[in-house]
Amino acid sequence: MDHFDFDEMMDLFAEIEAAGSDERMASLGLAELPGDLDSTDRQEESSAETLTPMQIGTPLSESPPLLPLPSEPTYSISNTFNPELAMGGQTPNVVLLSTDCVLFYTHTSSLLAESKKQFNALLSPDVLENIKRTKSSGPPWLIMMPEDSALLNIVIHNVYKMRCDQFNPLLKTLLDAVGALKTYGTPVHHFLYRHIISETPRSPMDVYLVAAENNLETFAVTSSAQLLSLSLPSITDEMVKRMGSLYFKRLVTLHIQREQSLKHLLQDPPAQHPETAACGAVESQRLTGAWMFTVATMLGDLRPVGLLGRTFGALKEEEGCDVCKGSQSESTTNRPGLVDDSQTHHLGGDSTWHPVTRHTMTLSILTN
Repeated sequence: MDHFDFDEMMDLFAEIEAAGSDERMASLGLAELPGDLDSTDRQEESSAETLTPMQIGTPLSESPPLLPLPSEPTYSISNTFNPELAMGGQTPNVVLLSTDCVLFYTHTSSLLAESKKQFNALLSPDVLENIKRTKSSGPPWLIMMPEDSALLNIVIHNVYKMRCDQFNPLLKTLLDAVGALKTYGTPVHHFLYRHIISETPRSPMDVYLVAAENNLETFAVTSSAQLLSLSLPSITDEMVKRMGSLYFKRLVTLHIQREQSLKHLLQDPPAQHPETAACGAVESQRLTGAWMFTVATMLGDLRPVGLLGRTFGALKEEEGCDVCKGSQSESTTNRPGLVDDSQTHHLGGDSTWHPVTRHTMTLSILTN
């Protein structure tokens, strides 16, 4: 649907006002007919005497309703990247304007130092020459950016190597920033990397997809540790397209190797102890039978590592004497593939995820 802009709206108002003039009324087909005006007036008076007043439709109000006019945009300035921000004794000389009218005061020296693409050609030599020419005679150079303020804020904080977790951005915004940084030829720095890693458990597949699209090995390895419970048939064609053949193959291979490793770990039941008065051969065989039944059931539906550990832990509550239970517990503990998920990654006190290399099963064990 078409919309009036401000100029068109003002033209419309002027046209309505002009409609009161004779010339304008003629152009609109409202001009009076030529002839005897007195005769016409008499005819109108006669008609008024014989006609009964009648209301047709909805009566017009005395004043027409106000038309909504486009409001002037409201501009705001970033709290961090403001006109007072000095870097190396230099004040900002370029302002980045987001799509939602937030101004970020920055320095060309800082932007170019981190970019391999002249900040996606926004700071080409010609632009830099114009910035130098206007620096002493006017306000900083203004560049309109395609990102909104939430996304642009993350991008600029990364360029300046500043933390941005205090803003609590969404994981989607953080991942969008990775793509934007690639566009501007800027690497992902430490603070942004740690922030994304801390948010990975919320949606590890989204992190893996962005890692694959941008060939970020570290993100791929970290997020793959959270994808052990993924059902491979749930991967859509769109996901495969985003991953590409290499990262899709590595993810599938990870799941295949995990299944093979678990089968190898579980092929031998716990060792049986010598017969005692309280637990003879029959009782000892119960633990072995329960173990084999659990293995056969579990291999048909491989679940997250933590659930596997808890499944075998439940056997201690059901079968055998204390020696049998101790043997089963020791057998589980000595098979690292059955440890809890927290042994792969755990949430530390500083709210970041720390990899624990022991018994970790991620893409890092696979070759390209």
